[in-house]
Amino acid sequence: MFMNVMDSLFRGQASRTAARAGFTAAALCSLFLLMGCETTVSTPFTPEPVLASQSSALVGDGRLQPGEQCDDGNTVSGDGCTATGTVEAGYLCHVPGNACSLASLCGNNVPNTGELCDDGDTATGSNGCSATCDLSLCGNGAFDNRQYPSFAQEVCDDGNRFEGDGCSRQCEVEPGFACAGSPSRCVRAGVAVFNTGVDAQNRRLEGIVADPHWFYAGTNTGATTGVRNANDWPLEMQTARFMAAPLGAPTCVYQDFLVPSTTTISQFRLRLATFNDNQFDSAKVNGTTVNPVTVSEPSGQPWQKNIFREFGSSAPWHAGINRIELCNENAASIPNAFRYLFVDAYDDRCGDGAISLREECDDGNTANNDGCSNSCGIEPGYGCAGAPSVCAKTCGNGNLNPGEQCDDGNLTPGDGCNASCRVEAGHACPTPGSACVLTCGNGTVNAGEQCDDGNAFSSDGCSAACRIEQGYTCSGTPSTCALTCGNGVLNPGELCDDGNTALGDGCSNACTLEVGASCPTPGQPCALTCGNGTVNPGEQCDDGNLTSTDGCSTECRVERGYACTTPAAGPSVCAYTCGNGTFETGETCDDAEMESGDGCSNGCRVEPGWSCSGTPSTCITLCGDGITAGAEACDNGNTTAGDGCSPTCQVEPGWSCPAPGTQCFNTCGNGAIDAGEVCDDGNAANSDGCSSTCRVEAGYSCNGAPSLCGTTCGDGVRAGAEVCDDGNLVDGDSCSPRCLLGLGETCNASNVCEDVCDLTTQKCVVPGVCGNGVREAGETCDDNNTTPGDGCSATCTLEVAATPVITGPAPGTTVTTTTPPITGTGEPGSKVTVREGDTVLCTATVDAAGAWSCVPTTPLTEGPHAVTSTAELPGGGGTSPVSNTVPFVVDTQAPDTVIVRGPDARTNDRSAEFEYGPQEEGVTFQCSLDGGDFVPCEDSYDVGPGDHTLRVRAVDGVGNVDTSPAVHTWTVLNTRAFAGGGCSAAPDASWLALLGLLGLRKRQRRTS
Repeated sequence: MFMNVMDSLFRGQASRTAARAGFTAAALCSLFLLMGCETTVSTPFTPEPVLASQSSALVGDGRLQPGEQCDDGNTVSGDGCTATGTVEAGYLCHVPGNACSLASLCGNNVPNTGELCDDGDTATGSNGCSATCDLSLCGNGAFDNRQYPSFAQEVCDDGNRFEGDGCSRQCEVEPGFACAGSPSRCVRAGVAVFNTGVDAQNRRLEGIVADPHWFYAGTNTGATTGVRNANDWPLEMQTARFMAAPLGAPTCVYQDFLVPSTTTISQFRLRLATFNDNQFDSAKVNGTTVNPVTVSEPSGQPWQKNIFREFGSSAPWHAGINRIELCNENAASIPNAFRYLFVDAYDDRCGDGAISLREECDDGNTANNDGCSNSCGIEPGYGCAGAPSVCAKTCGNGNLNPGEQCDDGNLTPGDGCNASCRVEAGHACPTPGSACVLTCGNGTVNAGEQCDDGNAFSSDGCSAACRIEQGYTCSGTPSTCALTCGNGVLNPGELCDDGNTALGDGCSNACTLEVGASCPTPGQPCALTCGNGTVNPGEQCDDGNLTSTDGCSTECRVERGYACTTPAAGPSVCAYTCGNGTFETGETCDDAEMESGDGCSNGCRVEPGWSCSGTPSTCITLCGDGITAGAEACDNGNTTAGDGCSPTCQVEPGWSCPAPGTQCFNTCGNGAIDAGEVCDDGNAANSDGCSSTCRVEAGYSCNGAPSLCGTTCGDGVRAGAEVCDDGNLVDGDSCSPRCLLGLGETCNASNVCEDVCDLTTQKCVVPGVCGNGVREAGETCDDNNTTPGDGCSATCTLEVAATPVITGPAPGTTVTTTTPPITGTGEPGSKVTVREGDTVLCTATVDAAGAWSCVPTTPLTEGPHAVTSTAELPGGGGTSPVSNTVPFVVDTQAPDTVIVRGPDARTNDRSAEFEYGPQEEGVTFQCSLDGGDFVPCEDSYDVGPGDHTLRVRAVDGVGNVDTSPAVHTWTVLNTRAFAGGGCSAAPDASWLALLGLLGLRKRQRRTS
């Protein structure tokens, strides 16, 4: 019956075509093998069978978890493992879920129930089996896949021996997880593929029983499990059994598993480790033959090793139920068996340039030694930023770069920050560039810690290095950590959350829906209603089958581009109409596209918290409806301010609103990281790394409580004290990996360059080099070159020019100009500065002949002066000693000429005597008589009768000539003598006048 149903499903013949309810019930029951449904069930279909929600208790659950030394599946003491999970003396309890065994049995070459290996001795050798019959290499964080006789046949290794974190105590991948890298990085994927020979809890089946997960092809018969019956085969792990096979014939087996609708199918691939007695023969995916690629194969014979094969993204995978079928060509004689181990099932691809949850980096290739390894882990010494990742050797530079948890300025392991800039167990590294401290595990969230739960275990939410682990949230002091998936709250990206992380209860460990399940209420058990042909609570549609690609998926969710009806009774009818912008049957909106998250889903349904109207539909969020949607950061069911969630559904300063954002608490700013907070620095201010709503601000990373926030250089966001941030960690470009300016960049301060800033050129230059233009320790100068003789020597010491000599004016002389030339000698090329006191008069450059000359730029005052000079070399350098002092007088004023004594204005004396002034030292006089040339003056002049003029100008001792000569004018009378009764000459005018007066007197008398 099972094979008929499955074959019809894979041919696309849905159970909706069945008319009989009994056939439908049988088909559904067959599909629910993963959840423990028995093939013998024949009772009528029950509409809503409820799946029990499983407990998350620790001790006694058969899984070794942090805080336990052992877990044998019970809480009874006296059987080797106590009720509190500690190993009792004389026992070995290496296999979780198994009974412990006597320690005395170790070394008998038989793997007893409490042993993971037994190589026949109690010595620790190089074969991977310890002296206590445990795997000695498993848990060291290095992936080892070796051939027999080594026991290091790992599928994963995450650096610990705990279970429930994806990589088991036996270093095998746990169902529902996906692991990659070395150390392994595991995430919850929700794809449950089981090893051969294990039960639903991934525990080894005992005895010769049918495998509940692997079936012989063409049947619904579980493959028969067998034992390791050859001494050169790999160890039969306690969580895997071999399968018995017919002699000399190919044996084909298959397993069905669900790929969630949240998976990117175009990138999905499955990896299995195959052990072959003879050889791997063939494989099919959903009935189509595929050729897997070998991705890991140690040396040795096929029956001595595990070969990892990948069934890649080119295989015909689809969302919903998938089938993998494998065929093995078996030997014609015993021993004869094979086994398959689950390795990986995920939808990321290392080397595609996109960073998935389990990748630390992705630089677009799968090469090693470039910073991002071939498993997309950051390699030692590197930091990586961006997608695709750009990696650079930044670890050890003392600055916290993207991809680094710490950076103490060195690459020394064991000091708290290892060579890959990862915080080491027990440590916290609060300050980049400084030493780490041993505070992790003290129960207080100290600086440098993201959490502290009071222990040094990983895999419990708060790692041994006090870092919050993937998929967890932590709050309080000591930190209380809880898985996001399994917290009973439907968080973004989850399809369900029933309050646990168990498989087989309808909601997977990744919070994806399992086959046939519907989970209408977060935190409550799921129900097996999907596929019954009735749209039950929690379902978007139900077309009566569990077939994908027909509009209603295996999870009873409307598939992209379809619209499905939701009748009160009867199955959904789906049509490919969603996205055409027109309301069609089964649609509640249509925004002319097929994307979810914008209010109208990819199945044309109005999404919770939204309201849509119009054609094509326009959708808006409904702030105040109690559903956080779209750009809303919270929605507490009202639009009242002051309660933590603003009228526009944004978190108010000083508050936090934990997911789903319907209730807010006034705790932000109290210095403790409470629920809903990512950081809390003790205030409600923005722009300091931790926002007013206790969210880490762009460009920062925060740790500790109260939170200490620092910038993350290389994330492309310039924040805090960063001078630049170009979004990469490349050295040698404009912005260094420490977010300081690179060589050649313009700078204006000494602390903004990765090297040093030349404040003269305002450029960043190489430090510690004479000639870089920056005066550094040990230098007395640096003129941006190493040329000697320019003031700064080739070794960056000051050079001093020779002392100049002033040669003119001559000392004690008087000059007749206020800008007298000052001349001298000096060292060719040097710059001479002439000063009077502290006042610079003029400067000059000494020519090749050693001479220089300059005139004062500002005229000198009249009177005495004294000048000196100094010299400097062309590049500056030191100043020479002061030169000789030269005194001189400035005298530019001509004397004011006066004629002290001269002849009367009228005289008959033909000899004219003169006296000139001023009578000062050095003053001489020049005279011009009657318009003649100026010549040295005489004390007296003999002149003839008539008018005469003497012009006199004084000339001082330095040649200043009075430009306004003094003038003296006089007349020499022409007198005639009367002797011998005759006249020797005609009387001059004075005599004639006198005679005229006398005659006039006589006439007057006569008249009277």
